[in-house]
Amino acid sequence: MAIRTLSAALLLTALALPAVAAPAPAPAAAPSRDMDSDYDLLDTTCGSFITTLAVANPGANPNDARKEEAKNAQASAFRAMIWVHGYQAGKRGPNAPADPLTRAWLVKNVPLVADQCKKDPAVLFFKAVEAM
Repeated sequence: MAIRTLSAALLLTALALPAVAAPAPAPAAAPSRDMDSDYDLLDTTCGSFITTLAVANPGANPNDARKEEAKNAQASAFRAMIWVHGYQAGKRGPNAPADPLTRAWLVKNVPLVADQCKKDPAVLFFKAVEAM
């Protein structure tokens, strides 16, 4: 249930980012590879992440197929942000104060990651996060 709540928080964050998360014009705008459980995040570009955020916004009056597409994109973006959270925790080290994965953390960090990715959509996602 906590994952659904945080995934919903990610959607709300994406909806609050109109420049990043404008409604996708059509399903064809989805990333070429869904970030499912077998997806290698090390191959993901910033452009793919930005597109995933855009697809996560279902837009006004979406049909069932669009809702499902948005739901899958929300889950993909959330998985990427879980990785970001873990990466940042590892960088801080074991003696750093805890920074729990919460709605507030997502609201703060999704825009930061998106802004970093917008600088160069061709850069690998993990390289952009490393540079933050």
